Amino acid sequence: GELETVALPAPNFAVRAGVGYTNARIERLADDPSYVGHRAPYVPNVTASVTPSYTWHLGDGHTLVLDATYEHWGRTYFDTANSPQAVRDPLNFIDARLSASFGAWSFGLWGKNLTDKIYNSDVIVIFNQPPIFTQAVYKAPPRIFGADASIQW
Repeated sequence: GELETVALPAPNFAVRAGVGYTNARIERLADDPSYVGHRAPYVPNVTASVTPSYTWHLGDGHTLVLDATYEHWGRTYFDTANSPQAVRDPLNFIDARLSASFGAWSFGLWGKNLTDKIYNSDVIVIFNQPPIFTQAVYKAPPRIFGADASIQW
């Protein structure tokens, strides 16, 4: 299930928020029926986000927008066995963006993972029975900053 809302508490100020819950469980697995009932891999059980946004109207259709997003991802398993070595604990992130629009042109400056959270974006289990447990771990990008530009015609 998912619930989303937008609140407009003041002129030019909006707050978008959402929360989701997923009870994704394995119902059938021909390769190994012992995994039935386990959580589905790569699906966090809870997600949530809040994005306050303020818009300045600069005249002649030009705007400046500042927004920040707080995002939460719940516990995530990376394999059907729900191995303790292949689970990611809940995470919280903060991203921000400053964008300007001038007619058909838009420009933005942004930052992602501003708290520089270190986490695994993926864990691939090769053998899930110790003592022969092996895995490939992929780290997620650290804090990053960027800029973009676009034109609409």
